Amino acid sequence: MQLNQGDNVLVRFDYNIHTVIDTDVPRGKIYLQDIYGDAQSYNVEEIEKWPWDLNGKEVSND
Repeated sequence: MQLNQGDNVLVRFDYNIHTVIDTDVPRGKIYLQDIYGDAQSYNVEEIEKWPWDLNGKEVSND
């Protein structure tokens, strides 16, 4: 499966959707932006749900 800029993922221990802004495949890093606009790098192991796992169903913050 391929991860593209703009895809949404769910990070472990966080209930907010994060958006992919960049990837660094050799380092295994994914750069994500949260709903507040803050960007941070994550290891592949820190991703709870990938875009294909979310299957169009985003987590609600309600």
